[in-house]
Amino acid sequence: MEKASSSVDRVNGGTGIGTTVKEIAEEVRKHFDASKKVTFNGLVREGDPRFYQADTKRTGKWGWKPKRDWKGGIREYVEWFKGSNQPQ
Repeated sequence: MEKASSSVDRVNGGTGIGTTVKEIAEEVRKHFDASKKVTFNGLVREGDPRFYQADTKRTGKWGWKPKRDWKGGIREYVEWFKGSNQPQ
């Protein structure tokens, strides 16, 4: 198996806006028209992220900007998921 080059910059895309796990879960739930509420038990496990925020400094220097906000990305993902997960 070939290895990826360590000389190439690798980044994850993102908006750079901090978003909590609960906000993301609520947005996904909304697009699935689920009646159940998102709830948390209050326990925080070691290593679990409390929020997500991309560091966009490097991509900003390259002139890259996101094409959609995070909510639009969630909506598009759920639409794709629903379309690709249909019984045959």
